Amino acid sequence: MRPVNNGKMRLLYIKQFFEEQTNDFYDATMGDILRYLEKHGIEAERKSVLSDIDALEQFGLEIRNKDDNKSYYLHERDFDTAEIKLIVDLIASSKFLSEKKSAELIEKIGKLTDVHQRRELKRRVVVSGRVKSMNNTVLYSVDTIQSAIANRDYIDFKYYQYNMDKEREFKHNGKIYHVRPRYLLYDNNTYYLLADEGEDIKTFRVDRMASVKQTEEREDDWLNISGHIDIDNFLTSTFGMYHGETTEVTMLFKKEMMDTVIDKFGKDVEVLATYSDRFRIKVKVAVSPQFYGWVFGLGDNVMIEYPLKVAKQMKDMLKERHKAYREEHSARIYYS
Repeated sequence: MRPVNNGKMRLLYIKQFFEEQTNDFYDATMGDILRYLEKHGIEAERKSVLSDIDALEQFGLEIRNKDDNKSYYLHERDFDTAEIKLIVDLIASSKFLSEKKSAELIEKIGKLTDVHQRRELKRRVVVSGRVKSMNNTVLYSVDTIQSAIANRDYIDFKYYQYNMDKEREFKHNGKIYHVRPRYLLYDNNTYYLLADEGEDIKTFRVDRMASVKQTEEREDDWLNISGHIDIDNFLTSTFGMYHGETTEVTMLFKKEMMDTVIDKFGKDVEVLATYSDRFRIKVKVAVSPQFYGWVFGLGDNVMIEYPLKVAKQMKDMLKERHKAYREEHSARIYYS
């Protein structure tokens, strides 16, 4: 083993000390620094420590002193406390991350701040009890997909769903899907892959993909690439990432629903007419059960007007649901 340069190691440990032990509310005396160095086998004196602090300040660390240079602390960091808390909250609440992976990431993120703030982060994070992904490999699947998109490569994977016993069941008897990834989409706290499978464009939930690996293009793959995808129109027209026949639909909304309309379709949505209490829009949507569910969820705040075929399908679905929940069926459900 090569001999260690004591001066260089001292400088590194002092930097580590300020990053781990100090902030605007927790400062350290020269004695604290010397004891920390001694704990790590570094002998030092006040003069050499002051010289190292000066070097660290020239390097870019904002080390401040107080009480007439009797104590010191690190003022600025790459991430302030509010930013760290935001990142931690996003990780903790992310549905696509498992509890185990969330805990691992939060532990790593905590190292970007000092030990005092880390304790606060641990107290603030509550992961258990939330509906979290049970797929621990999602993060790595996302990375593989992003790499394939960047390199215009293909990926292979298996796709599964849960059966009645809440166990994984691979679709099509464990078929290996071979697709060219187009876009990685994030909707309703879930990652989706939009990809070419043969001549079709398909959507897959990333947390339902297993054994994802990047592969090279096969000899005949270039024959099956779909055409251009207008991703902006795709995102505004789909509901819950479910495909359906893209249709231009006219809907009538109550005036207080403009926020909801803009949240879904954007500020460029075509408004055909406005009235004292209502407004009419025309949009292209992927007509699917999820679209009808979205309309139903808005209650009497919206009415599908045209095409009549779409309005009739909505009416028929409501009739079927009413039939399923008619009085005698409800009695059988509640009293059986």
